[in-house]
Amino acid sequence: MPRGLFACGVMQLTPLLGDHAVLQRDRDIPVWGWTAHPRARLRASLGPVRAEGVSGDDGRFLLRLPPLPAGGPHVLRVETLDGSDRVECRDILIGEVWLASGQSNMEWSMGDSAYAGEITSAHPGQIRMFNVKRRVDLAPQSTVAGEWQLASPETMWSFSAVANFFGQSLQDSLDVPVGIVNASMGGTFIESWISRERLLANAETRDWVVEYERVAYHPDYWGEQIMRKNRLPVDPGNLGVAAGWHSEAFDDTDWQTIPVPSAWQDHGHNYSGIVWYRKRVPLPPSLQGRILRLQPGRIDKQDITYVNGREIGRTGTGLDESFWNVARDYEIPAEVTSTSELVIAIRAYSFFHHGGLIGPADIMCVTDEDACRIPLDGDWRITVEHNLGLQDLGPLMMGHGVHNSPSMCFENMIRPLLPTNLAGVIWYQGESNAERAPSYRRLLGDLILDWRYLLAREDLPFGIVQLANYRPARALEPHSDWARIREAQQDALALPHTGLAVILDCGDAVDIHPRNKKTVGLRLAAWALNRVYGRGGPFAGPMYREARPEGDRLRLLFDHTAEGLVFREGLPPITLVITDGISRFEHARCEIDGHTLLVWHEDIPSPKAVYYAWADNPREATLENSAGLPAAPFRTDRNPQLLKIASIL
Repeated sequence: MPRGLFACGVMQLTPLLGDHAVLQRDRDIPVWGWTAHPRARLRASLGPVRAEGVSGDDGRFLLRLPPLPAGGPHVLRVETLDGSDRVECRDILIGEVWLASGQSNMEWSMGDSAYAGEITSAHPGQIRMFNVKRRVDLAPQSTVAGEWQLASPETMWSFSAVANFFGQSLQDSLDVPVGIVNASMGGTFIESWISRERLLANAETRDWVVEYERVAYHPDYWGEQIMRKNRLPVDPGNLGVAAGWHSEAFDDTDWQTIPVPSAWQDHGHNYSGIVWYRKRVPLPPSLQGRILRLQPGRIDKQDITYVNGREIGRTGTGLDESFWNVARDYEIPAEVTSTSELVIAIRAYSFFHHGGLIGPADIMCVTDEDACRIPLDGDWRITVEHNLGLQDLGPLMMGHGVHNSPSMCFENMIRPLLPTNLAGVIWYQGESNAERAPSYRRLLGDLILDWRYLLAREDLPFGIVQLANYRPARALEPHSDWARIREAQQDALALPHTGLAVILDCGDAVDIHPRNKKTVGLRLAAWALNRVYGRGGPFAGPMYREARPEGDRLRLLFDHTAEGLVFREGLPPITLVITDGISRFEHARCEIDGHTLLVWHEDIPSPKAVYYAWADNPREATLENSAGLPAAPFRTDRNPQLLKIASIL
């Protein structure tokens, strides 16, 4: 029961039942909340249906209204029979309700994704979204914070972009109200979204949960956590200014060049510390001598920023990590811009985990009040001021306030949604588990089964977004963690009522948050419309089924080829690799034969296996079906010994 409820003397419903809610059609409608007094007799009504019940000793109640068809708007009323307490929620629609969850690429908003045109042209319709407020409390939660919002130019900036385009496509096709409950959080492990009970039943996670609970509830936890954080390296002092690194006259030609946005750990600096970034930006005459704004995107974790030798802003002090994902926005005074060039110098300080200018690329710019933009993504020069070593906060950073603690997001953002009824789930997560890819297959299956059990729907549809392409493009990357995560995501299709959106053509080599969220949402919707709602149409790209030897060739068979296989723009894939299983890995020759693919290489008379798109960022993965949907990555032989003899191509 929410704290202080008896004191306020007012009945309270879960926010999921608030004004403008969308409730699932054709299924019973749970109505729950808390009365001001225990064991109160209650009545609920919604349109033509009614239900009665009684609250418990703690004031909590749960009533179940009979199913309703799509429609509305309705008024939901819940009242005590003695008339002492009553709550009323208006503009309730009945339609299709989907849960959208995962990490930052699901959380990424329409505003973050540069969909200004779609936002400004939006009109109030029957798409509504409930953003579950982030919460990472150790105490079990009985409710969530949030409110339903109607899609409009004023509200859509905060809508999950993937979920919005998914919902819009469903609404366009089904012509019924669509509600999205968005419960997602950036940087989260899948283990944080799985219940404690399910994690304890998994031998791979059981010991971790036990150790976590030993630490998180220990009387010394709070003091030890503070002590551990206080042992992080503090800023040793700004040596760069004395060296002139902030000055426009400084010669930085011998500094390392790296692409931005990215973390410096991606470019050979696997440690915490302080790194200086510099970039020279030509300034057109129309912007010279004017007040401008420097928007370098998100900087992990603190920064001091200079333009033409002058400090224009700084964010963060001490060991405050709360700004790691906050976009900077600094004013450049007119007296600084009276030159033909801006020299931007940023002193970035990160005392644990990653650090650097992390974007996203499309918000990194110098701009003026007329929205003239000079982009800042691309090559920057960097040098290391302080190498502070690898910093590991260890298990003491698990617990209250730490989102990647076992079951933390589940207990705060999923369990309190029960017992709502849903049409299905869309899930976009996996990047944070890449370094532990071998365990992901079991964990993803556990998550699906866990949520289905708790939502009492063994057939609950579950749409999965496969990881996009990221990092330098390669034809074959034998030890790719992202390839293994993608394989585990595809393996989840062995569970019934699941689907996969393949997005190898939607990624960004230098940004883990690719901007193209519309394609992702539409591909999830294509799956849902076909498999959940029976609307037909292509919903998946080619998926490898089997390989048949034909002399010195292998014939690969696929599902979901539509009217046949094609190569995008007629270009055979470079990321198709063939091996003899002994010592040779070669770029494969290939030929489409209707719905199959013939693969060979003249120097491999007895091919053992074929790999397709087995890399973090598969180079020119052009295999598609006739509907333009990309093929899912695959390997025809899962013997791990084969990849041990391979090298990067």
